[in-house]
Amino acid sequence: ATANTVSFDVDSTTTGPKIPENGSDILLDYQYYLPRTDKVILNKNRTFEVLQGNPSLTPVQPNDKDGAMTMYILREPAYVANTSDIDVEYVDNKRYTMRDIGNLDKRIGNLEYYTSLSLLEQNALNKQDLTILDSTNLPRFKNGIVVDSFDGTSVADVTNNDYSIAVDPKRKEIRPTFNITSHLLTFDSANSSNYLKAGPIVMPTATHTVFVDQNKSSKVYNINPFNIVNYIGKIQLDPPSDVWIDTDKQPDVLVNLEGDKDAWALITRDAYSYEWGNWETYWTGTTSSSYVADRRPALVQVTTTTTTQNQTRSGVFSQVVPSTITQSLGDRVIDVSIIPYMRDRGILFTCSDFKPTTELFGFFDNISVNKYIARANKFTLSSNNLGYITQSGNAEKVNVTNTATSTVNATAFVVRTSNREAFVVNLNPSTLLNGATMNLVGQSSGTTIKINGYDHYSGFVTSATSNTIVLSVDATSANNTGDYAGSTVYIVSGTGAGQSATVSSYTAGTRTLAIVGTWTTTPTSNSIYS
Repeated sequence: ATANTVSFDVDSTTTGPKIPENGSDILLDYQYYLPRTDKVILNKNRTFEVLQGNPSLTPVQPNDKDGAMTMYILREPAYVANTSDIDVEYVDNKRYTMRDIGNLDKRIGNLEYYTSLSLLEQNALNKQDLTILDSTNLPRFKNGIVVDSFDGTSVADVTNNDYSIAVDPKRKEIRPTFNITSHLLTFDSANSSNYLKAGPIVMPTATHTVFVDQNKSSKVYNINPFNIVNYIGKIQLDPPSDVWIDTDKQPDVLVNLEGDKDAWALITRDAYSYEWGNWETYWTGTTSSSYVADRRPALVQVTTTTTTQNQTRSGVFSQVVPSTITQSLGDRVIDVSIIPYMRDRGILFTCSDFKPTTELFGFFDNISVNKYIARANKFTLSSNNLGYITQSGNAEKVNVTNTATSTVNATAFVVRTSNREAFVVNLNPSTLLNGATMNLVGQSSGTTIKINGYDHYSGFVTSATSNTIVLSVDATSANNTGDYAGSTVYIVSGTGAGQSATVSSYTAGTRTLAIVGTWTTTPTSNSIYS
């Protein structure tokens, strides 16, 4: 330690200092200084500020301040006699425009590309392939080199009929072409036991316990009798989403730099067979995880893409100009340079809690799709104590049973019940439906209720001409046939799908529905009307 003034005089009446005796003890206080590192910052309100670090034998920089720019780093020794003793480090805060960043990215990409190309060419030249000989049985001179890093199809002749290679752009490998398809898992209830199925979920058997039971109420009283009831409609989709893509239709190629996506752009047959791993790259995505690592003096955010690789190969690894565009979807990363098309799927819309008699219209991407929507048929039952299973994704299959003959005249799936009404889809009648002797029987729940009426809205065309269609056999017993004339009939699926016409008349005895004008495409027996 260094002291500027030392005084051992403890008696103010004496003159001069008292020198401690040799070998005696002495008590005193003293201070010393340590090095320190500071920062000079510029705040967003245009004022300068000094952030002081902690004095230490090994000083560290103070943390940066949010919303401020660090201008200088000051490293101060223990005892500063002059300002020249302070080591001043200027922080170069360069300001780049997006154009500057784009130019830098292009230059770095080109440098990376040509460096990798040179390394690959040099690697090929250094190989002594003694199996390729000239006329004098000496190794043939390599006067032409084709370099392919197998991260795309820019080098390959994908239009050649003999081309049958699938590129793996992740591992930089090639392999034979392959077939790709999707298979749904099916639950084998016949060979299963001790299970409970709730919609698409299968779980072990369990018991239910009532959590809250209010058995004293009789009916609902509105506290405010003048309150206005709001109807908040709900719509459920089944299935809520698709699990696969349309592999029969060629996808859209949005990015094809350097020809890396030529196989997608030029091959019109089974384009999905020529890039290995496309089911992850362009559909499900790869897993992305994030963690924060303490790398002093600052925290670094790191994003990791998790992959599994069980094989390795030796050689020169090349990284060329980026040729894809990726998008982060939560914990998944997906390549959007190739956009596949969705499959043709049937979707069940189940609506509830709407205002009575509300008319609904279907839209997909702001485009009306009413001409592709079939309305569910409706049974009016004798009781309102309906116990049919109508869970989304687990609709109960029901039988329309003739009590007089003990035969099943039709099967269907009940998707929604309301009071005494049951709405069914996929009705498959085998004969006439006589409402006077019919019961609706649930195959799973066993619920059996007498049918009092039937309204027919959709089904398969029995036959058709240029201006008529014959409705399904179950339309004979329908109660709403008087509403057909003047309404609009749609061909929602099958031959002639997307057509609509105004009904001019309906003949109940032959189930013949005549339209105004003619069909552009005459429907057939695989056509569904609504």
